[in-house]
Amino acid sequence: MPQSDRPEVRAIIDEPDPVRKLALYAAMATGILRRITSVHRVLRDAAAASPADHGLRDVVDGIERERLTGSHGPAAHLHELGALRPGLSPARAAEQIYVLTATENFEKLTEVCGWSEAEYEEWLASMLASALLAHPDGERARGR
Repeated sequence: MPQSDRPEVRAIIDEPDPVRKLALYAAMATGILRRITSVHRVLRDAAAASPADHGLRDVVDGIERERLTGSHGPAAHLHELGALRPGLSPARAAEQIYVLTATENFEKLTEVCGWSEAEYEEWLASMLASALLAHPDGERARGR
C-alpha cells in the first residue's frame, strides 16, 4: 500500500490544524520507531563492527537516505499549507524532521533516560511544532 494511502497518513493530511498534524505524525513515528529500533541498532552496530563490509554500510546508509527522502513529504505538505515558520525552507524542514525522528533519539530517551513511549511522543510532537511551525502554539495564521 502506498504510504499516502495508509490510514495514519490520510489522518495527518486531512487534519486542518498544523499542531495536531504534527502530533499525529509524532504518534505514527513513535509506532514505527517502536517496531524498527532494535533492527536498526543491530544493523548500525554490525556496520560499525565490520568497517570492511561495504555492503552492510551501504544498507545502513540507504536506510538513512530513505528516511531523509521520506521527511520531504511532511515538510512539503506543511509548506503548501503556509504553516512553516518564516524563512524555513521545505528542504531545511525535512532535515529537521529527519533528525528529530532519528532512532538514536528514541533509543536514548526511552532506554537510557527511561521515558515512556507516550512521553517520547509528546516530546517529539512539541519539538516538531517548535522547530517547524510559524504558530507552534496552535494559533492559526490570519487569513488561513
